[in-house]
Amino acid sequence: MLITIDWDEQSDLLENWLARSKFFGSKHCLRCNRHYRKITESFCPEDGNVLERCVHDEPEGPILEKRFQLKSYVATGRLSRVYYAVDVETQAPRIVKFLKPGLSADEKTVARYLKVSRAAIELQHTNIVRTYAAGKTESGAPYVVTQYLAGQSLRDELLKRNKLDQASALSIFIDLARGLQYAHANNVMHTNLTPSNVYIIQKGERPSAMIVDFGAAQRLFRHTDWKREQAESESDADTENVYGDPLGICPEFITGSRPSFQSDIYQVGCCLYESLNGRPPFSRNRTMATIMAHARDQPDDFEPGVNDMMKSLTLECLKKNPEERFQTATELRYVLEECRKELTSSPYVERSIS
Repeated sequence: MLITIDWDEQSDLLENWLARSKFFGSKHCLRCNRHYRKITESFCPEDGNVLERCVHDEPEGPILEKRFQLKSYVATGRLSRVYYAVDVETQAPRIVKFLKPGLSADEKTVARYLKVSRAAIELQHTNIVRTYAAGKTESGAPYVVTQYLAGQSLRDELLKRNKLDQASALSIFIDLARGLQYAHANNVMHTNLTPSNVYIIQKGERPSAMIVDFGAAQRLFRHTDWKREQAESESDADTENVYGDPLGICPEFITGSRPSFQSDIYQVGCCLYESLNGRPPFSRNRTMATIMAHARDQPDDFEPGVNDMMKSLTLECLKKNPEERFQTATELRYVLEECRKELTSSPYVERSIS
């Protein structure tokens, strides 16, 4: 049964469904009344009581934009709550992400999130996950609708394998460079390119990569604006903020400078370094120490066996000064492809992801 929304009369229908949906299919403890999303758990972590499966009819959710019907809750991430949906016109699976309430309450965050997410709708490339819609509900909850992927993130792959062999890394990062080359040509930056935002799809004998979440960068310094003198206008300076993941934050973000295409190049370098070494280029005991290491320190030595050309191109991505990095994704892609030629001509070629 399809549920359509008359926002004038049922403005809270969506919010009520969202609030209830995270308990669909969950388990709960009869003793302490706690609910657990991991339905594989058998005993309550708090008191050891046997967990009971919650018996719920899982009603189909409301339809967003008269097209995307919410089906079920998937997970909660650092920035958003994720739901599975279906396009009622094509029956194609979709993902809907609602920005978390804590972030939704901040007007600057919402404005930037929607601005960049809407720009991403125009991006149609084989190495970029499609964005189909972005907007706000009547109650002000920002959301974005994207392509559903049957794959796993680079973060998942690294957690499983620790690091990638160089042949697989080159296939993945050449795809990343292709995606960024297209996005930058359309004047769209990512600004939060992390292993969690790179999805790996196995195509034949080699892995292929897709970039997700354009516009979903994370605020680190809630009250810090970009340097006014670098903004295109005073209104731009007043509405932009510093975003980034501590393990991959660009040095220029730390000083409040505006992001550039070279910022994405730096974050590619962070992802590539971690993929080759099994550890980020900078990781300290405290978050602020990690952030400042990006501004002041040099990466640790590479693990033995990493190709010299791979080392060189990774370190060029990680230059502190944006002007000293690869200036375009096209340049980066060219060097990656040259590195693959060198690697495949070597008498020793590593195996690919299987």
